Amino acid sequence: IAERCHEKIVGYDFSRLGIREPLRISAGLASARVDDIDDLQNLQWKADVAMYRAKRPGHANVVMFTEALARDSEGLFSSWVNTAVYDAVVYGKGLLMHYQPIVELDSGRICHYEALVRIEQDGEVIMPSNIFPVVEARRLEVELDRAVLRRVLADLRGGKVQLGTGVSINLSGPSVVHDQVCTWFEDFKPLLKDYRVMIEVTETALITQIGLANENLTRLQRLGFEIALDDFGSGYSSVRYLASMPVDAVKFDISLVHGLQDDTQRVMVTHLAQMILEAGHQLVAEGIEDVATLEAAKAAGFSRGQGYLLGRPAEHAKRAKVVFDNVAVFPSDRRA
Repeated sequence: IAERCHEKIVGYDFSRLGIREPLRISAGLASARVDDIDDLQNLQWKADVAMYRAKRPGHANVVMFTEALARDSEGLFSSWVNTAVYDAVVYGKGLLMHYQPIVELDSGRICHYEALVRIEQDGEVIMPSNIFPVVEARRLEVELDRAVLRRVLADLRGGKVQLGTGVSINLSGPSVVHDQVCTWFEDFKPLLKDYRVMIEVTETALITQIGLANENLTRLQRLGFEIALDDFGSGYSSVRYLASMPVDAVKFDISLVHGLQDDTQRVMVTHLAQMILEAGHQLVAEGIEDVATLEAAKAAGFSRGQGYLLGRPAEHAKRAKVVFDNVAVFPSDRRA
């Protein structure tokens, strides 16, 4: 059945729906004995593990769960992590935010703190690299986004973030096109007098429903929220999406920013940055981890930057400024 579904989807002409990007289907299959309660309770987890493997490059589109597959996925997709992520997303148990500064490169002033999700369970901290595979496999993107919004709102009200700065919150594709997304931000509106609130979306989140996404983002922008296109340059159609989106800021992907160290790439990235600046957007360079990258980003025209050189993610976000003379060089570690 799964193979037939795959054949039907692959053979369908999605350009009829206005979708011109290539689509791919991934399916995870699992079976259970009806007389084994434990086996039945783990059925969804097994299917999730199989689907995650199917989504990885170089693997079949349809994957059947095996015990060997479970062993290979241990640590990344363990039942313990699976349960902890579900409890955090659905019940808020152990969900917490770390905040990483986004800095104005000319003055060192912190304009926003990006809210990055963590889950603390039994003394262990689960990082995004282990959280998001579970969230995506179990289709919990909307639930996670709403849980994050509640947590960030509580942190702002609790004074964890420096007054006069702002927060930047990531939204998934399913949330961006959700018909209630604007109402989720209603409780943030009274705080806009003290904080700037930016909403980050990626181009991959917009592929299938760009029209509806733009409608929702435009409404949020009119309510006083800023919009940023995240990971710009990581896909193949960034400029096309940027031209049609209500965007205030553009965050260049780490791969482009690090390309500033190469002579050929530096010319291309600099021209691209200048073009976007002339269109009226703020530019943010992600992945600034050493002084050379910082100087290259400033020379290319980036007005803002983010990375371990400028500040690591932390539970409290109480700084208003980064003093460049005191920044330290951190080893490369890009786990958000």
